[in-house]
Amino acid sequence: MASYQTMSNPLTTSGQSTTEYTSSTEDKRPYQEYLEFEFDVEKIISYTTAKTKCVLTGISMLPLYGCILAPFILCYCPNIKPNVNDEAKARHLRVTREEIIYTVGKHKAGFRCDCNDVGAMTKTVPVDRLQDVLLKEPAGGCIVKEVLTVADVQTAAGGGFAGPNPIQARAELSLVGLKQPHKFRDLVLGLKKNHHVDFRAFVCDGIVLNGERMGAAIVNEPMQGERPLGTLGSPLVQAAGSNFASPDNSKVVQIAEEQVRLLKSIDHSLKVIAAK
Repeated sequence: MASYQTMSNPLTTSGQSTTEYTSSTEDKRPYQEYLEFEFDVEKIISYTTAKTKCVLTGISMLPLYGCILAPFILCYCPNIKPNVNDEAKARHLRVTREEIIYTVGKHKAGFRCDCNDVGAMTKTVPVDRLQDVLLKEPAGGCIVKEVLTVADVQTAAGGGFAGPNPIQARAELSLVGLKQPHKFRDLVLGLKKNHHVDFRAFVCDGIVLNGERMGAAIVNEPMQGERPLGTLGSPLVQAAGSNFASPDNSKVVQIAEEQVRLLKSIDHSLKVIAAK
């Protein structure tokens, strides 16, 4: 079974080459290459806040319970959005070549008193035990329109069905509001077949490799000293503009050739994944 752990500082890092994940149980995990999948925080906050207010409004309109609970609901309403905001920003999802690590950090809840705080929790699902990832696309919604995609990670340990449809097997891990749910599914199912999947092929908006982003911020990054070539965050040179300056043109050519090889590698990896 996948394990839950309470962590005082989950997924902490120390250094670049000696990073370790430390939990309250004092277990040490050596550094591994990982992809971090981001959640659509703004969409989660908007949807969850609206749905919670809708439910509380319905309860307040009940003939008997509404009168009793009305004072508590009025006091709680100002805390809905801050609570949802804290919970959404506390979510972290990392995928290594061996496991899926989902963490929800410590955050405020309820009436935002210290006694209502929710402690940090972590759930780990080994990739080898993965059976499938069920994606539930948003559709419908009576008053509040459904806008969040749900990715249900299913394993043999989950067991049983949640309804008459066999596809509704109980999930070992349910991830709501991922920015790139389809890429998450492709990655973990690819890792189940081959642990040597090229992580760089999956980096895009909403997916970060080893804590570094690939995009405009890195593409436009000026050269700053010697850094390893062919890795995410390698020094790329602005090829145009008056601010461009390089004392060694051969270094520029070398960097450009390395980037071309990197792009070809990404293209090849995508073709391999598509063929599967």
